[in-house]
Amino acid sequence: MLVDHFLEIFAKGLGKGVDGVTDETLEIFMRHDWPGNIRELRHAVEHACILCRGGLIGPEHLPREVFSGLSEKRPMGDRSRGSERERVLEALTQAEGNRARAARLLGISRQTLYRRLGQWGLEQKKG
Repeated sequence: MLVDHFLEIFAKGLGKGVDGVTDETLEIFMRHDWPGNIRELRHAVEHACILCRGGLIGPEHLPREVFSGLSEKRPMGDRSRGSERERVLEALTQAEGNRARAARLLGISRQTLYRRLGQWGLEQKKG
């Protein structure tokens, strides 16, 4: 019920056509310990809504932290550089260029975000 509640809030707020989560995603949510309680779940659903272009949220849209302690790994398609770059750019778009917020949405540190942007030649020039 909480996933559906947060999904409704974020899908509407972000203007996304997200219809729900896959059974696999729901299973991952159910198996996670949620040390951050409801705030962590809220963040995970927001993160997934940002990355999902529409339809159903799959495991590839979830933040890395949700997979900690699970025996199964994330789908290989999620690990490719192209999809990572796409997710980062989408998060930056949703955060209106605010890199700290984009990093939070992605579930990574600002330093990691800056490092990735630098690797792709997208770092912001000073001055």
